[in-house]
Amino acid sequence: MKRDCAPGSTPAPPANGVDGQLTGLLTGSAWCGFTYNKHTGTSSTERVVFHGNGLVSRSTGTETYNSGAAGSVAGQYAGGEQGRWRVANGTLQLSEDGMNWVPLPLLITRNSNGAPIIKADGREYMQCH
Repeated sequence: MKRDCAPGSTPAPPANGVDGQLTGLLTGSAWCGFTYNKHTGTSSTERVVFHGNGLVSRSTGTETYNSGAAGSVAGQYAGGEQGRWRVANGTLQLSEDGMNWVPLPLLITRNSNGAPIIKADGREYMQCH
């Protein structure tokens, strides 16, 4: 199976079994996460897209609110990054350079409506709408 496709090249055919199911789940939609810190008033959003060509893109946004003697101050920050992804032996693997791969353990559950929830790296992600 071809694991490292250049942008615009033909992606590898979908894997079968568990790898195929995980690949289908990841590429089926964008994945969104949200956190809010009630003590600081900071909220963070994250959107992750697993592209069929082996690229993964992550965009983030943060809003901060601070109050003090001088009044309230709000700030917004945005960022993003891109890397490579693959599924092997039922495990998601990520790489910044396409050569050095790091496994990312995933826990996949379902919410009360039956929609999948992915827990990874201490965060929860749901399908974006």
